[in-house]
Amino acid sequence: KLLFQTWPQSDLALEALMMAGRAAMAWSAYGNACEYFTNLASQPNCPDDLRVQALFAYGGALMRLPAAATNKLANLEEARRVFSRIAQLYPTNQQTALAWGELGNCSLQLATEDVSYYLVASNAYQQAIASPFASVAARSQATVGLGITLEKMAELKPAEEKTALLILARDNYLDVALENGVATDLFWQKEAGKKALKVMEMLEDWCAVEKLCVQMQDWLPWARASFEATRERARKLCSEKAKPGI
Repeated sequence: KLLFQTWPQSDLALEALMMAGRAAMAWSAYGNACEYFTNLASQPNCPDDLRVQALFAYGGALMRLPAAATNKLANLEEARRVFSRIAQLYPTNQQTALAWGELGNCSLQLATEDVSYYLVASNAYQQAIASPFASVAARSQATVGLGITLEKMAELKPAEEKTALLILARDNYLDVALENGVATDLFWQKEAGKKALKVMEMLEDWCAVEKLCVQMQDWLPWARASFEATRERARKLCSEKAKPGI
């Protein structure tokens, strides 16, 4: 802060302004962070890449601002507009795929008040997944986000439609957990595996649950214990289901 206030013409001033915002985020001073990031993004000499970083960080700060329910919704709407602006103005920037994902996250939260936002969230996650500029983590996170959205939508539907949506959610999770055409990182592979198992339990597909637990334990030995209880329960239920007359 001292650097950009004292030497505003310095080549380091804009980077210092960005770092002041990040420091404010680190101590949860989200209001201050918003001021730093918007100040930076509005500078006429700010390079596009740094402006995208500032706008993205501003959207993240808005999502974290503590507020009453009505203000929280307004902050999420503003964050959506910020992420949309990134996607529209900087379509080839790598940050844009992340912006689509965050737009989906904002919409998913707004859907608790207006279910029409589930479709908006779904579209945003699909844009992130399809982006040729998405990193492995961004694509994996968006695929999991799409699965979560489908699960939430399933809760609003009658039995037959609910099952169809749960199967779609499961398939998205499995795309990440099993790397079915979606390159993943280990964090999202584990998260996707857990969410896939939850949906498969809802579908009472116990033999498939046991099989997936075995696969996840083989691929992620450091997370082996987190799948063991589910594996054992599924093994018993699968055996019972296989008995004659059941």
